[in-house]
Amino acid sequence: MVEGLPLIAQPNQLCDGCLLGKQVRKPFPKESSSRATKSLQLVHADICGPIKPSSHGKSNYFLLFIDDFSHKTWVYFLTRKDEAFGVFQKFKAQVENESGFTIKALRNDRGGEFTSMEFNKFCETNGIRCFLTVPYSPQQNGVVECKNRSILNMTRSMLKSKNMPKEFWAKAIACAVYLSNLSPSRNNSSFRDVICEASREVDMPLDVFAPALRSALSINISPTSLWHNSRTSRGVRPL
Repeated sequence: MVEGLPLIAQPNQLCDGCLLGKQVRKPFPKESSSRATKSLQLVHADICGPIKPSSHGKSNYFLLFIDDFSHKTWVYFLTRKDEAFGVFQKFKAQVENESGFTIKALRNDRGGEFTSMEFNKFCETNGIRCFLTVPYSPQQNGVVECKNRSILNMTRSMLKSKNMPKEFWAKAIACAVYLSNLSPSRNNSSFRDVICEASREVDMPLDVFAPALRSALSINISPTSLWHNSRTSRGVRPL
């Protein structure tokens, strides 16, 4: 102890300004307290972009839909964000026809493309509940936000490893989503198997990215076969 210093009494009052200045946000839970128990009971949606440069198909955005029950993922490419409503209508018709289930709820990040009167009226007519996240809280839509990051990481790795122009980002994203759906998952995979069998959704030669993907995914990709598959073609053809 130092001798000669006056004894300073500890103040009893609290400084409201100090408390507010040091206040931090309460952490978000790592997992949601409620999860879907059936296919298409809850679908997560998010638009990523604009991405520059534009793809060869003049796309500037990509739109992801994720089934909360199986984590099956669908990707669509948009030129403008206002195309999201039309894409959602096509997605709803396709996935419900292929699976036999109906979309019960949609969760999104309160983007303008999902809050228009036209979109809300469509959801009300079809009995779809819309869950909107709190502004500036992407954690509440963490399923699709994490998938966005994973898909973009795979895309950058594939383009970089093969020294391909950035305009091929849409093809690389389609390839990444396709292989992500084929990868093992702790979620229910039976629904993913049904949908993957019903619609082949990759439209590019996989062997271009095979060396980069073989190290990241436990999927056997032939390095010699060049093939092409699309949503509108039943068979495959060499490129």
